[in-house]
Amino acid sequence: MGTLLDEIKQLNIADRIELIESLSNCIANRSSNFSITDAQRAEFDRRLARRASEKPHSVTLTQITQKLGVNIGILWSSLNQTQN
Repeated sequence: MGTLLDEIKQLNIADRIELIESLSNCIANRSSNFSITDAQRAEFDRRLARRASEKPHSVTLTQITQKLGVNIGILWSSLNQTQN
């Protein structure tokens, strides 16, 4: 007899996604009964505050191409040509 994980691995992608959504909804519905300690809440608040004060970690494609000195229009058309 296989494990539950082995059975899940046999599912197709759409069924796996549906399973994840169902599990996520189940957890979300039960999270209202979940409590954390004052120390855990303080740590969570500390991390949120630190994240809010940091610079964003994401960079746009335009920012990357400008830094590299690449024309985005030329880059985009060359990418499209390789896909055709």
